[in-house]
Formats: sequence, structure tokens, C-alpha cells
Amino acid sequence: MVIRGERELRGERRGRDGRSLLATAVPFFFICLMSAEAASAQRVDLYARAGAAGSSALVTDLVATAQVAQALGAPVDTEVRAVPAVGPLLAAGVRAGFWPTATLGLDLSWSPTELRAEDSAGTRPIQDLNVLQTMIQAAWAVRPAVELGAGVGLIWYRSDGAGLFADGSDAAAVLEVSGAWTPGLWQNRLALVGAAQTHRFSTPVLRAAGGRDGSVTRLSLSARVRLLEVGQ
Repeated sequence: MVIRGERELRGERRGRDGRSLLATAVPFFFICLMSAEAASAQRVDLYARAGAAGSSALVTDLVATAQVAQALGAPVDTEVRAVPAVGPLLAAGVRAGFWPTATLGLDLSWSPTELRAEDSAGTRPIQDLNVLQTMIQAAWAVRPAVELGAGVGLIWYRSDGAGLFADGSDAAAVLEVSGAWTPGLWQNRLALVGAAQTHRFSTPVLRAAGGRDGSVTRLSLSARVRLLEVGQ
């Protein structure tokens, strides 16, 4: 059995590294936020986002091991993939001016979906799944209505404690690149945002079955609405 990608760190160690990443990044965000306000007096925006998100397979089992077949709760072919369905994305956050053409932001998101098994027989649901994320993001205006961004954060997969998630799951560091377009509507309060992310994935159940940590790609498209602005 393999999970796409090569093993880099054991889940227990990655969990500690994930917490240290968050512990380092969050204070850095607030230091930069205060520095930005003091140095450039740029506007601070509070916003909400809504859209849809999907991802590549969390697990690909090439030999249909008994452990994974049992975790999926049904007989499977010689190759089976566990894939989150495309689902709604809800988020909120804050953005502050860092330089005249740059912003720094903190974004929290939630995506309710379901995990599905895919093989030659078709696709069938396995269990409900919730994807939670916290991201620190920087964006640069490359044109008056277009900005490009990058971010780093943490992602969690939460389920009902069955199947692949019977013993929980690991928090993972996530990297993001994004782009946004402001079409000039509603006093520029509305922007369309597309993002691509990558992160590692593993659970104790998969490690017990001999699986390797794998790489997952997530894509999302959402509308961002500015709810409140403070400053210039």
C-alpha cells in the first residue's frame, strides 16, 4: 500500500513541527500587522469568503490491503482512491496594508464535505469530513484590479472517528499560492479569489497499515466580500 508521495517525517514529529510553525508564524503576523499600521497607516479590512473547494486523493492503495479495505468499509479493487468530494468553503479573516501595494492577512476557513472511495466499480461515499484551516497570507497588487499572493498555515481533517480516521489525524503544514481579481463592483468590496495548496497527509490507521505519508493538492474558488474597513 502506498499513499502518493515519499515519507519525510513521522506523523508524531510532524505534529510537533506544525505547532511550532503556528507558534512562530502567528506572533510574526501580529508584529507585522502592528508595524504596518504604525509605518504606513494603511486600511485594515475584515472580510468573509464563500465558495467551493476540492482536492486530490488523500490515499491511493495500489494493492488493496486488508487494512485499508476494512477502513473503507467495503470490498475494493486492486486500486482504490479515497478522495474528498468538492464541497462548500466558508471563511473569514483580516487584511492590513503592509506596503503601498502589499497586504498581510490572517484567514480561517471551514469546508464540510464527504470522503469517497473510487475504484473501477465507481464512486461511493465513506464518511462525512470537515476540513479546517488557518492561514497567514501575503498579497501583492500587480495591477490595479489583480493581486497575487502566497501563504503558509495549518490544515486539519476531522471526521466521526471511523475508518481512516478511527484514531484521529495529523495536523499538517500547508503552503498556498493565490490570485484575486476585483471587478470594480460594489465600491470594490467584492473580489474573486482562486487558490492552490499543497500539504502532507497521514493518519495513525494508515501508518499502522504500513502506508507512507503522501502529498495532497487542494484547489478552491471563492468570492471575498469586505465587511468592515478601518483606517484610510
